[in-house]
Amino acid sequence: MINGFQLKTNVSAIVEDLVKAGRLAGSLSGGRQDKATYIPHIYTKSQNNWVDSFYKQNGYLGIPLLPCV
Repeated sequence: MINGFQLKTNVSAIVEDLVKAGRLAGSLSGGRQDKATYIPHIYTKSQNNWVDSFYKQNGYLGIPLLPCV
């Protein structure tokens, strides 16, 4: 979508600056800036809570569940 508009600004660089400045809660994942993915802090926190809750209820974490997290 961004490429279709010929956007000259590197969006991942802007997001990275906002994260470093503490104005955007989250992180960039994926290495290369043109392929980076923004992961909001709340998403990571929700995943961690789900794993903790599942483990407390069931006493294990199965290998098939790990790709979901």
